[in-house]
Amino acid sequence: MTDMTSACNAPVLDTLSSRRLPVIPIGTFDLLAALDDDSIGFREIATVLERFPTIAARLIQLANSSWSSPVAEVSSLDAACSRLGVDVVKSTSVALLVSAPFDPCRCPAFEPRRYWARALAVAEAASHLAACIGSEAGGGDLQSARTAGLLHNLGLLWLADQLPEPTHLALLKWARDPDVSLDRSLMELAGAGYRQAGGCLARAWGLPSSLVTALEHQGRDRGQADAGPLAKLTGMAVSMVAAAEAGSGVPAHCAADCPAVPAADAERVYRHTAQQLERIEGLAGSLFDG
Repeated sequence: MTDMTSACNAPVLDTLSSRRLPVIPIGTFDLLAALDDDSIGFREIATVLERFPTIAARLIQLANSSWSSPVAEVSSLDAACSRLGVDVVKSTSVALLVSAPFDPCRCPAFEPRRYWARALAVAEAASHLAACIGSEAGGGDLQSARTAGLLHNLGLLWLADQLPEPTHLALLKWARDPDVSLDRSLMELAGAGYRQAGGCLARAWGLPSSLVTALEHQGRDRGQADAGPLAKLTGMAVSMVAAAEAGSGVPAHCAADCPAVPAADAERVYRHTAQQLERIEGLAGSLFDG
């Protein structure tokens, strides 16, 4: 564990300044840098992942799972990456790496499968939204969008680990009424929202500033309009996934929140997200159940 820096603003400091930050796993930056290449193929990814035997083993296990349903046994990392596909391998690798330092099971209401299903779905939606935007509008960086989506609720993982009791109460409140803001409930009960906590942790870990800003300012109530394109895409992806889960259609505010995404593209991404939810939940279950 590493010392808390003073870069985080209250109320995070009020509740967590006496804590110690989870150590970012060795090799995280190398892996993120390698996966940031949108043109990388599965063989190149396999070469990078050979340095991470635990992740490699989990990927081979996933490739042989009922979720993947292989015709023949998959016994090599190359074959696993080919079987799963580049996008699944990228998201899964980052998820496994980032989850390693945390023990959210101390928080009874925290559901790993639900947490990671939401994170993986937001990552999928964010990367597809980024593909709809030209580079001049801040889009086109699919992997940065995917990573921001995957880590958008990183702060919740940290709070469940470090402040399990108040986080448990906030999650119970949210479960009873999904219209209640989980972030606001965490602020009231734990002293810090998951967005502020996520930005704080990402900053302390030395993650790119655009990613820190996206985690901290995603959402209409967090100033995403002035926080740059990655924050807008992340916030829009979160809204898309929530709407897809509810079956309510593209949120009306998305056009105003991220006007660079054409309405037809937003509808297409929404439909794709809705169609992928069951598959993504199965992936999360294969990775994090038990």
